[in-house]
Amino acid sequence: MVLPVATEPKCVPYTIEDRNKYSLRTGYQAFHVTFIADRGYTPFTANRKWPCEIHIMSQIWEFWANYSRRYFYAASGPEVSQLLPYNSVISKILDSADDLMVATAELLLASEHESENNVPAEETEGEATTVTVAQASDTIATPSITAEDVRIWLESNVTRLIDVRAKVPNRIFIAKIADELNVYGISLEKLEEMLQDPTTLERYRRLLQFNGLTFLPVYQQVVCMILLYLDRDIQTVVDRVNSQLWLLGLRLHAPTEGV
Repeated sequence: MVLPVATEPKCVPYTIEDRNKYSLRTGYQAFHVTFIADRGYTPFTANRKWPCEIHIMSQIWEFWANYSRRYFYAASGPEVSQLLPYNSVISKILDSADDLMVATAELLLASEHESENNVPAEETEGEATTVTVAQASDTIATPSITAEDVRIWLESNVTRLIDVRAKVPNRIFIAKIADELNVYGISLEKLEEMLQDPTTLERYRRLLQFNGLTFLPVYQQVVCMILLYLDRDIQTVVDRVNSQLWLLGLRLHAPTEGV
């Protein structure tokens, strides 16, 4: 059914804080579409103009809206202000989960599309297909590093190569380390080399010293060391590490020189 409208629909993004501070205060994120519907309901009423609002959100945000409506919006007194930081953190966690779902969906759809486009055409009758040894080897995918590979490696090397105070992180961060290595095409042997590279170690220590720190958690340190070894711009390194530090309440600052 097409609903006639008296005004053009207006979309208001109640989303991340750099677009609208609303979500930072409440933890709520959605798109609100408002318009005036032009539809009569005679003989029940003579009114034809109806203000309408449609909320567009993911299932994750729908859960949060229902949860916060029950446990936070109904609260009163000093408790409200005490809960605001909690709302903000939950908001960011759910936003990251939304991004992860979108990225995963895009990856799966892209893989499906690629596989459909790469279906080999049927060989013409009587024609032979020749594949050289080099061509055949190119079709063999390099095995990726698994979380289990990383876990075993960390159990043997975490205190030796990361920090004497370091412990093997939980399975989520182990999987994230595996992802980083696969993204950059880095083997565990190469990672070991990076973590012992004198130039990289010195840059890492100077960065920590500038920020008054002596240690980063295992996953964040691995990310930092990889990017320093690859000679990324220091601001790029700091921004990337900060994106993985905010839940811990830590934030690095990029020195203007010396790293």
